[in-house]
Amino acid sequence: MTAGPAQHEVHTAERELALEMEAVQPRIPRLRWRRPVAFLIVIVIVLVLWEGVKFLGGTPWLGAVILLVLWVWILVAMVVAVRQALDYEDTQRALITCAVAWGIMFLIRILGTFIGVGSATVASTAF
Repeated sequence: MTAGPAQHEVHTAERELALEMEAVQPRIPRLRWRRPVAFLIVIVIVLVLWEGVKFLGGTPWLGAVILLVLWVWILVAMVVAVRQALDYEDTQRALITCAVAWGIMFLIRILGTFIGVGSATVASTAF
């Protein structure tokens, strides 16, 4: 079955239209270096911020303030993460969940401190 003259004209018109559309669209060169450079910039920024926080944390009067701000930041991030992960409708449930988790973490930390001090005392008297 051969194509008629009308069908041939339609195909020709479609090809011409596709060529015109291709000519109108600007050619944007693909930049293969943008993503790796952006990644390196982010890594450098994170490292600079990390070193800055370490430097400021070394000062006695500012270290406690930075620690408090970081604790609050972690708690807020934890509440948001728990609310999203567990599909809670209200923030209050997520806040209670995080408060219980922080309480357990605090108790484990205190217990670990006492066990650590006890082991250090026993080790120092053994020799």
